[in-house]
Amino acid sequence: MQQLQVLHIYGNYSSILSRLDRRFQYIEIRRAFTVFQLMTLLEEARHSVIIIEHDPMLHEDAMGMIDLASQSMSDASKEVVVLLYLPGTVYVPGGSDQKCRSGILLR
Repeated sequence: MQQLQVLHIYGNYSSILSRLDRRFQYIEIRRAFTVFQLMTLLEEARHSVIIIEHDPMLHEDAMGMIDLASQSMSDASKEVVVLLYLPGTVYVPGGSDQKCRSGILLR
């Protein structure tokens, strides 16, 4: 059976990295400080699962790049499983008062 090769990408801070099982051997951890670095990591990735931990500061100075980053994630999800993790409380769109912990699986 083939082992899952996992790539975990995060920006300035990871809220889940310290909680990962240290015995897990097939994970590569990379940091992306800019949208361009995120897009490059996605393009070069040769993993079966990519976990992207959203960092709002990554997009702070590059709001015009969000569509390109989204397209890169969508393109990567055509070949591998991509999980976009949004740490913290996120308000549900549509004017709802509901809140949720969020993760988005792209296929």
